Amino acid sequence: MSQFGSPLKLTPTSAKRGKSSLDWQECIICQIKSPEKLYIFTDKGKVSFIEATKLRKDEIYLKIVEELSSINQFFSENIDVKYHRSCCKSYTSKQNLSCYKQDFMETEENIGGACIFSPAASTSRITTRSEWYSCIFSCIGKLWADGGLRDLMVDSGVYAGCTVDQMLLGKQFNRSVRGLTLVYEALRSLWFASFFKWCEENDGIDAIPKDVWVMLSKCQAKFSDESESYKDVLNELTILYTTHVLPLTCRKSVSLMIKNSSNRTLCKPKVYTASGKIYKNLPNQIFPGEDVTLGFHKTRISFRGAEGVVVYNIGGTEDQLCIYYCMPYVGFNGFKLEWKTGQSIFADVNLCNEMAKQQWEIKNALSWHDEFAKDLTVTGFMDQADKAHMIVEIFNRH
Repeated sequence: MSQFGSPLKLTPTSAKRGKSSLDWQECIICQIKSPEKLYIFTDKGKVSFIEATKLRKDEIYLKIVEELSSINQFFSENIDVKYHRSCCKSYTSKQNLSCYKQDFMETEENIGGACIFSPAASTSRITTRSEWYSCIFSCIGKLWADGGLRDLMVDSGVYAGCTVDQMLLGKQFNRSVRGLTLVYEALRSLWFASFFKWCEENDGIDAIPKDVWVMLSKCQAKFSDESESYKDVLNELTILYTTHVLPLTCRKSVSLMIKNSSNRTLCKPKVYTASGKIYKNLPNQIFPGEDVTLGFHKTRISFRGAEGVVVYNIGGTEDQLCIYYCMPYVGFNGFKLEWKTGQSIFADVNLCNEMAKQQWEIKNALSWHDEFAKDLTVTGFMDQADKAHMIVEIFNRH
């Protein structure tokens, strides 16, 4: 165990964490008390039921194994196994088992390298799910046990150290599922908490549309509702995801062409990217009559798409040309051109925020915008495409 206590405290659910148990006085399939009549399996019925459990390898199968130590004792023990006729019909239905087997085969075939192959047939790639998952658990333990996973599960107080060792060796199937799920949910909770804290510190909460909060509340309220109305909520959530989240994965970009039609040389470049990245370094000089193309693109983690500012000094003068570009993942593209005179201007977050407040938003029509210095004029435009084109031209006023 680590000498330092884990900052993450996992709390088990209110349900008992011990060995799963079956109530033999209730339906062995659903384990639910209901007014429906209970029947007792005949020997032939037991055979059909056990064949279905062996194929499914589901929770019912695992509970029987835990109760009786072996599935074969299901026949030898003097036990009256009860069932609901509707439950048994659905559970042992040949059509349901056929669909289940087909889905399971497709899933196994899609897994490129299965860890355990069937010993019965060398050409078969079908394995029991419990064996395969146990192998996965042991792989997780091999990779991450010493990296903090064991300490996290032990220091949290949920499981004893010896139990965790068995879990990470793949020998405690049910506990491994519960434990790793609990760790995953706790880490995701911390991730969301950190995200919202970051949003608050950067004034990002207000930027999240209210529709997002309303829809998340609806989904939470109707999560356990199996009625048709839940499908409408899911459709609305899909539309919301497509509108606000999917654009985050788009690789939006800005292609900026600077045309120097003046008799001055542009030099001493500076660049600041508030969001996204630049394709290549800026050229140190742009000579008269020369055109240069720059590229900026959004990354997957960029909250505001592609945004930044480029600054060039005008040789032989005190003028500095500032070029601001913005391609948000939601909203209108925008840009701003501005002349600065006097002391050296830094391309930084302050300049970027200042120009962002004065930017020209690109909506329906393309339009050129001009800015004037003492001897020079700069003009430019930007379009509203996902791969936006922006042209900036500098020329003499006289």
